[in-house]
Amino acid sequence: MIKLSALISKPVISLYDCECVGIIYNALFNKETKHLDYLIILDEENEIEYALSTKNILHSSHDAIIIKNNTSIELKN
Repeated sequence: MIKLSALISKPVISLYDCECVGIIYNALFNKETKHLDYLIILDEENEIEYALSTKNILHSSHDAIIIKNNTSIELKN
């Protein structure tokens, strides 16, 4: 199990696009199941927020979160 404080400020790397999508700065939990559903990513360069479903995470290491490609993320409303 990973602590939420360990996830905050980790970079999110797109494996197929070979780029850093942004950094994690928040999380969204499901009230009913009490599980983590989405990670909120901030693209500091363009100041855009994205939502990443935890189902789309390929690997989580001490250094970064790895996703398949940029289609795994969606704009946060």
